[in-house]
Amino acid sequence: MRTKHVLMLTLCICCLSGCYNDDKLWDAVNDVQYIEGLKDWQKIVDSNIEALHTLVNVTGCVVETTPIVLGGETIGHTIWIANRTPVTIYKGKDDAMPMISLTQSGDKKWYWTLNGKLIKDVQGNPVCANGHAAGEYVPKPQLKAGVNMTVDTENTPIDKKAFYMSIDDGKSWTTVPRPDKGNGYAPFARVIDKESSVEILMNDEAGSVLELLKELKAKVIFETNENGNIEIKNSAHLTIAYRTENVDDDSWLLFEGTNGLSVLDNNDGTVTLVLDEMKLVNSDLIVTVIRQDEVLSKIKYAIEFLTVLTDLQSEYYITEPQVLESVGGKVHATIKGIFPALWFDTNAIVTITPFMKWNGGVVKGRPIGFQGEMVEGDNQRISFLRGGNFTIKTGFEYIPEMAKSELYLEVLIQKGKEESCQLMKIADGVILYS
Repeated sequence: MRTKHVLMLTLCICCLSGCYNDDKLWDAVNDVQYIEGLKDWQKIVDSNIEALHTLVNVTGCVVETTPIVLGGETIGHTIWIANRTPVTIYKGKDDAMPMISLTQSGDKKWYWTLNGKLIKDVQGNPVCANGHAAGEYVPKPQLKAGVNMTVDTENTPIDKKAFYMSIDDGKSWTTVPRPDKGNGYAPFARVIDKESSVEILMNDEAGSVLELLKELKAKVIFETNENGNIEIKNSAHLTIAYRTENVDDDSWLLFEGTNGLSVLDNNDGTVTLVLDEMKLVNSDLIVTVIRQDEVLSKIKYAIEFLTVLTDLQSEYYITEPQVLESVGGKVHATIKGIFPALWFDTNAIVTITPFMKWNGGVVKGRPIGFQGEMVEGDNQRISFLRGGNFTIKTGFEYIPEMAKSELYLEVLIQKGKEESCQLMKIADGVILYS
């Protein structure tokens, strides 16, 4: 809006003074646009010089880099440095305007440049941008357009269309040339954000690269499965090792568990995970890295409890009587068994069916169901941590073929869509009593 007002004012002045002339009118318009452009240029130049001076002398690490996008084009970057005000650096435009930038020499120091050439002091020495002796103050160069100058330089009238530079905090100014057309005034070519550093590629002929190290996040790393979870298989406690990255001696680790999971720090690079309650859903291990009451990082690992339902062993079962008997035409048996601790999956259903088997024949008894703690239903519920005891009473109508028979258990295990079946001999028979 301000530009439009100035343009209208210029037109009015020219018309009222009777100086209407196409050439003069367009010269006036172009001057206004030129001046407005120089004001934008000045802001960018001032910001870039300050940013370059900060970045080349910074001692802290980069925390984050954020691109500045305008109209789909990246025009600059904001660089966040630990414990400092963020620094913003702009690419500028591809135009024939003076440019102050940096170049790195063979001594690994950084020096100021103007239009790609070293800036030198009155003694002819290049002006260094970093690496000064402790406490030594070296002013950074200043660059201004004549239209933005407010003081005379060496009592010489200011040329509004000229450019001036000072290397002594503005005490004296000298005119500087524009670069060749197309060199631009961007102090850098591009910014590359890497995993451990940020690289700023300068616009100098040497292809200098200003590398800023990133502040690496403190990490505590456990071995995980393909889902990124810590696995616990058939166990109520598990001792596992961990390793650390970017954790210094001044930091300490806090291990916490959720939903019935307790975590014991063994102070030897391992922790022990202990299930205090039967709450295997959404249990997490949370590790916090702390330095001087400051939380450096907090990492959460989900715990994936896996119960591998291995075959049950015959020693878990007792049959009374051990040799089956037929009394009054009936064969009765009492089967007492256990599900061992840490065997019965919380989401499993187990159906046990006793059956008599002989050469050429089979007869099944009544099936009995059991279920894990997360399953809805009316079957006997079995604890994962403690296991459980059960008793099955069964009976069969006696036929002579059973004289040489065996008592088996069919153990059907269902977990979701998975299903397995185990057959287990637990007794012989049958002694016939009248």
